[in-house]
Amino acid sequence: MITLALFSVVGTAVALLLRIPLPPSIAARIAFVFLLGAGAHGAILFVLAAPGVRMNLWTFLAVPLLALVSFGVRRQRLRFSILPCHFESGSVASALQKIVFALPIAVLLFAAAVLPIRDYDGRVTWLPKARAIAIEQSTTGPFFQGERGLNLHNRYPLLLPLDAATTMVLSGDTRNEAARWLYVLIPIALFVVLRVMLSSAWIAAAMPWLGVLTAIEGGALAAYNDFALAAFLGMAVLYLLASLDQPAALRAVGLFAAFAVLTKNEGAMLALAILAAAVFVRRLKSIGEWLWMLVPVAAAEGIVVYWRTLVPAAYDEQYEVLVSSLPASLDRVPAAMLAILRHAADVSEWGGFWIAVAVAIVAVAVLDRSRRYVILLVTMALALAAYVVALSVTSWRIEDLAAVAVNRLLVHLLVPAACMLAMALRKTEPSAGVTPGP
Repeated sequence: MITLALFSVVGTAVALLLRIPLPPSIAARIAFVFLLGAGAHGAILFVLAAPGVRMNLWTFLAVPLLALVSFGVRRQRLRFSILPCHFESGSVASALQKIVFALPIAVLLFAAAVLPIRDYDGRVTWLPKARAIAIEQSTTGPFFQGERGLNLHNRYPLLLPLDAATTMVLSGDTRNEAARWLYVLIPIALFVVLRVMLSSAWIAAAMPWLGVLTAIEGGALAAYNDFALAAFLGMAVLYLLASLDQPAALRAVGLFAAFAVLTKNEGAMLALAILAAAVFVRRLKSIGEWLWMLVPVAAAEGIVVYWRTLVPAAYDEQYEVLVSSLPASLDRVPAAMLAILRHAADVSEWGGFWIAVAVAIVAVAVLDRSRRYVILLVTMALALAAYVVALSVTSWRIEDLAAVAVNRLLVHLLVPAACMLAMALRKTEPSAGVTPGP
């Protein structure tokens, strides 16, 4: 309850203050403000923590309390409706879709309530950072200076650890399981929003059935940050698509891109990908659109760079340095591409999802190369190109790194891929064109 209430209150306040329009259904509104709150709360704390503000109980309480105060400052209704709801309420098909969609989520919630967190990277990389923040009340304390405990990847962005530390402090429990619901509710919230904003109900209903969702390493029951990154990029993509019809949706795009930057190293490239898609498609003709897109991302990157000057590196991949070796690593590019393709075709993790996406890309290119198609294609292509480069320049054997990383990298692109599938399905239906969703 602490996790759900805390981030939903913060997200609602941000949506209210910035007049960000919400999805049409009540469930999707709650899910959206939860994701918006998780990102905004962690981002605010990151900005406060870097210059030395103590991360104690009063700091953690200040953000939601200020959010509650803001409800009285702006007495207006939140703006609803981004895309129309694509479900026929009361129909047999709708009822069946709801069951198909809800069943894996119910199982996931039950599993989260009874199973401990078992993944390696979450327990040795991300959760120790959250615990250190909760105990030391700082993001630059002894733990982050290498003076106490094992701190792998010391310069990883801290948005999710700050959120997790908040739940630990407010619940009075610094065990791993205190942060469990943060990591479980993020992918669930993503799927709930996706179900309303996709034009294909069956694709949205099938998404929670992907095997990768329950993977021990990187799944929804783990303490990895990959589904959070997928959620933030996904909201940015969905709102950029929505902004083609409702410009006010653009206010959320830059925010979620900034949250991606503050969540994982890969977030910087994903933010650039979504910015490139926005510039290419929308042209960003007004100064207001430029500000909404660029200021949050630039501020997020600036705070990460500044914070990294305050803590030493500890087993951190310096890809900004490694990428300069790309000319000497070009012979590794085909192997990197093949590794990504091999894991995308892994039926045990993905079923036929990425194979269907590849077919959808070709189908939509033939049937309708719309601006929506360009947004999705540019985002996915730039992200995948960055991941191919990362695999190519690393000192790891590509096969070894791909085995532990590629499926999680593909998770980041779940939403644009699902939108591409939905778009292809709409274009091949006899009634195509009736609804404007992605």
